[in-house]
Amino acid sequence: MVVELGGWQGTASAHLAGGGAGTVASIDHHSDPGDELNKERMLQVAQQYSNMFYFQGWTWDVVEDVKALGKKIDILFIDSWHVYKYALADWNAYSPMLADTALIIVDDIFEDPVASVGVVRFWEEISAGYEAFTDAGQHPGIPMGFMKWIRPKE
Repeated sequence: MVVELGGWQGTASAHLAGGGAGTVASIDHHSDPGDELNKERMLQVAQQYSNMFYFQGWTWDVVEDVKALGKKIDILFIDSWHVYKYALADWNAYSPMLADTALIIVDDIFEDPVASVGVVRFWEEISAGYEAFTDAGQHPGIPMGFMKWIRPKE
């Protein structure tokens, strides 16, 4: 199962669902003024792919809906909030649902001058000790992080 936090128009979810990634859950609140078109595009994706589920709401408010799908998360794509405290809230909400080995993707690893903290600190904290790298080639100048997460032994 793939979970995309911050689905926006459903583009990544469409690629994953259409590419046979299994169950794909995409979450976005779609409540900003002018966000109606993005929501409509997301709904079109959800209608096109039977393995794609769209949950409208704040990422941490729909955790139970995602859990109800009954699957562990193999790929967690965090692209919802580009501020440390919200990225951490997403991580705390969804990391307990990860499979024993999972791919974590974090988009837009940059410092936000308005909020004073972006997701650089978040990425450094969650990726410490794991096989991980960043790549700025996906959208130039704004790195994405990729991490192989393995559940710690208890």
